[in-house]
Amino acid sequence: MDQERKLTILTDQFQSSAGELVPGLTVILDGQMRQIFDVFMAKRGAEDYAEVLYQVLVAGVNQIMAEIRPQRGQ
Repeated sequence: MDQERKLTILTDQFQSSAGELVPGLTVILDGQMRQIFDVFMAKRGAEDYAEVLYQVLVAGVNQIMAEIRPQRGQ
């Protein structure tokens, strides 16, 4: 089994319930990345890969926002 960190993201457009086109993503986990998600799922009590991805995205967005948010007093 290939142990590389494989993460493939496919993009598409979907129609929302309001009728507008919105971006959609399909995430394919393989290799070491899937193993990492399995560990996160076990350690963080997530029920499935979608919940792990949600937690990772929220944590990443919070970290990036903290980095780019202007510091007080500047």
